Amino acid sequence: MSTPTTTLTEDELRRLKAPARREKLFRFASYFSPLLLLLIWELSSQFNLIDRRFFPAPSAIAETAWRMIVSLELFEHIGATLRRVGVGYVMGAVPGITLGLILGLSRPVRRLLGPIFSALYPVPKIAILPLILLIFASATPPSSSSSPSAFSS
Repeated sequence: MSTPTTTLTEDELRRLKAPARREKLFRFASYFSPLLLLLIWELSSQFNLIDRRFFPAPSAIAETAWRMIVSLELFEHIGATLRRVGVGYVMGAVPGITLGLILGLSRPVRRLLGPIFSALYPVPKIAILPLILLIFASATPPSSSSSPSAFSS
């Protein structure tokens, strides 16, 4: 028993291929959309359509970044940031692991502190952030000394 073969018309073929062609177009456009955004940002900054103090031109950012790389200033800032991250990690990990081990191994301590942790658990961590900033902000020196160089016009 043979199956009948149907031939598609030119219009039907075109409609069947249209989604694939559209997908290729969208994929091609998605590759260049970040470049288009940078171009619009650059032109907006050059023609003073946006405030350069808050949105410096990408070319100014690249120039400042290159200057900081050549002078090795950028690596000093990266080192300072990594030191802060490391100290913060140790300040959180050591007490956290220690307290976790104590709570896990000691039933009286778990009974004493368990309700406090249970009460704090449903509170969103972002809600506790202002309190943490108030406690630890005085120990951190301001880091705005590098901001003017990044946002200079």
